[in-house]
Amino acid sequence: MLEAYGKTDINQRINEIKVSLKALQFESNKLYSEFEALKKQRSEARKQISALISETRAIRKTRDELTQEVKSEKNKRSELNSQIKEKIISAKVFAPSKKSESSAGQLKHAMSAINQKIETEVISFDKEKALMKQLHKLEKDYANAVKLQAEFKQKKEISDEIRAIRTNADDVHAKVQEKAKLSQEEHQKAVANSKKIDELVKQADELNSAIDEKQKAVDDVNSRLEAKLKELGALSGQIQA
Repeated sequence: MLEAYGKTDINQRINEIKVSLKALQFESNKLYSEFEALKKQRSEARKQISALISETRAIRKTRDELTQEVKSEKNKRSELNSQIKEKIISAKVFAPSKKSESSAGQLKHAMSAINQKIETEVISFDKEKALMKQLHKLEKDYANAVKLQAEFKQKKEISDEIRAIRTNADDVHAKVQEKAKLSQEEHQKAVANSKKIDELVKQADELNSAIDEKQKAVDDVNSRLEAKLKELGALSGQIQA
């Protein structure tokens, strides 16, 4: 049996331990709440990282598709520009057009009139000779007029083709610029997301360190709680003995 003084001393120690336990329990609860809050923040950061990675992959896929389309459109534009150059070269084959004084139709009509006159009218030899000379010149002019008319038609067709190809090339060029702009915008989005991911990864690493430190603090408080409870149990046993 303990003496009265001894029991009083033990009871005082028990009361001190209970006060300490209460403080340690409060500290433990506070640390655990902070520990859980840090874990929640880390979880949120990881979710954001995962979402941004998925989003960035989709953005890069879109960007790469647009880049490929730009490349394809550029090839089309290059081919169309080559066609324009070839058409221009083919148009240069024709000599500069000399406008005929009379159309092929007018010359043909004049030739027919002279032929009819020679065949149906009684004319002198000199008159017929003069008409034949005139007819020969008309035939030459007519052949030249027909040639010029054919060349004009071909040049016009080539000019129309060049105009159509150039319009197509301009449309393709507009597509190249638009798709290149969209590709650049997607690239900027990917770059921005990569920066966010790096920041979040850094944040997650800092949270990992903070969680480790908080875990150590929780473990330390729990160890002290366990020691105090063990001491309290021992003292309570002495009181009951």
